[in-house]
Amino acid sequence: MKIKIICHRGVHYTEKENTLPAFQQSLKFDGAELDVRRTKDGKIVVSHDATLSRVYNVNVRVKNINYKEIKFTPLLSEALKILKTKLVMIEIKEEGIEEKVLKEVKKSKAENVMIISFIENSLKKTRELDKKIKTGLITISPFKAVDEALNLKCNAVCFFHKLAPNFMIKKAKEKGLEVYIWTVDTKEEFKKFSKLNINGVISNNPGGLK
Repeated sequence: MKIKIICHRGVHYTEKENTLPAFQQSLKFDGAELDVRRTKDGKIVVSHDATLSRVYNVNVRVKNINYKEIKFTPLLSEALKILKTKLVMIEIKEEGIEEKVLKEVKKSKAENVMIISFIENSLKKTRELDKKIKTGLITISPFKAVDEALNLKCNAVCFFHKLAPNFMIKKAKEKGLEVYIWTVDTKEEFKKFSKLNINGVISNNPGGLK
């Protein structure tokens, strides 16, 4: 089975993470992972952090500002337009935005989207709203992850690379779950996980894994 290489927040060697140029660079690979939040006026934008200080040197919280004031931050709709033929893993970073995110996904006609999150309530809500869309649980608690993912009716589990025991990966696969590992950034790690029948890796170094 071919292991998918998913670009963590896009390809950001030379571009800022979670930006349209970073997603454009991701087209060379199997897909991209991105993070979403809601602005004060209800727009769904791509940002990992709650504030914009680390990436953009602008000390504001996304939820406290209207989109017109931070137009340098991409909208989810813009990212999906670029990535629509690739696997797009959309990480929900806060509760309450699930319906808006799903509307943007539907509108975009993106071909292969998975909603992922650490937040169990968000995954539960996503599944209630859409029975067909793929969902995945992100975890740093590997021993509970498979049962939790199944309880949430997820399609996948995303293990942290330092907390991904072989027997839990095997259990997940036996239960019919897709398995993704984040963040796999070296050739050695990629080679190790490639032997375990996983579906893909989420990487900050997508071009340096083979």
